[in-house]
Formats: sequence, C-alpha cells, structure tokens
Amino acid sequence: VNITASNGSRYSNDRGVFDLANNYRIGWVEGGSWQNYTRTFPTNSYNVWAALSFDGRGAGQLQGSLDLVTSDATKPNQNTDRLGTFNFNGSGGWGRNELVPMKGTNGATATVTMGGVQTVRFNLGSGDFDYLLFVPAVVTPAAPKFTSIKRNANGSLTLEWTGGGVLEAAGAVTGPWAPITGATSPYTFTPTAAQNVLFGRIRL
Repeated sequence: VNITASNGSRYSNDRGVFDLANNYRIGWVEGGSWQNYTRTFPTNSYNVWAALSFDGRGAGQLQGSLDLVTSDATKPNQNTDRLGTFNFNGSGGWGRNELVPMKGTNGATATVTMGGVQTVRFNLGSGDFDYLLFVPAVVTPAAPKFTSIKRNANGSLTLEWTGGGVLEAAGAVTGPWAPITGATSPYTFTPTAAQNVLFGRIRL
C-alpha cells in the first residue's frame, strides 16, 4: 500500500472545524482492497463524504463504497452491509481532493444512522483515498404554528403553539409588534378594556 504525505492541496489539511499539521493519503488503489475504521459515533443521522483524488477529469475516476461491519471486527471473514457508493469525475490532480457524496441505490444522497462504537469498511475502487467525513444530516425544524386559541369564561385567552419561537402581539396587523416576555406554550393573558382588537404571531 502506497501511503504518501498530502499537505497543502485542496481539502487535504482542512477538515472544516480544524486543520491537520500532517496529512497522508492512500494511493495505487485497486478494486478488492479495503480498510476498516472503528470509531465511537455520537448517535445521529449522517451524510458521508469521501475525499478522493485522480490526475484526470474522466467520468467515474473517483470511486469507492462504504459498508457497515455487522460481525466481530476483530475476527476474520466479517459480515458487512452496504451503506452506499461514491462515484464522481476525476479531480484533476493527485492529492487535489474532491469531496464525493455517498449515494444510495436510488441515486440520492444516502443518510445513515450511527451510534456508539461501530466499524465501517471503505472499499477502494479508483482514485487516491484520503479520508471520510461523517456530517450530521441537516434536519429542518418544523415552523412554529398555533394549535389552539381558546377564550376562557373570565375573558382571558389561552394560546397554544408548537415549534418554539417568540410570541409577539400588536394592536394592528401591520404592527408595531412587541415580544411578550417569558411567554411559552400554553400562554394565558387577559386583554385590557382598551384592547378591542389584538393580533398575535410567533417569530423564530
């Protein structure tokens, strides 16, 4: 296995949240070769990216696949489940990485759930292999919305909502809007005699 220093190239030392003083990549790869990596993963859903390079721009020059080792990783003849594959055009230089997303059988970016001590296997295909990135999948929170507005017998109003946010009130729909300090769902307030009309909204 050819392991060579790879410093100062695109996406070599830069890991997004930290920089490496020294970095190495694996070259002269071929199908049938693989490496296992055992790590402790914070429980989460992840998108996976492989840093791969190839001195060319041809289609499919960056290839590989990722498996989850489902049997004892310290024993031979391990069982694995395929998590996804990597395939992209060459990067135009050895060590000049592309960050290639892992995709599923449907061609869409794959999302995998990891947690605790687990072993993954990177199967080499084509292109120098540098590293894997496990990036927490972005989950868009649900927008806040009112779920209940109830007028109580004493004239007070009880509002309920989901999605967090800050409750604001105004005397006109055009504002000005003022936040109601400390308001959380459910929130009950009693309008004053002067408040014939009152508008409410939730702002993120």
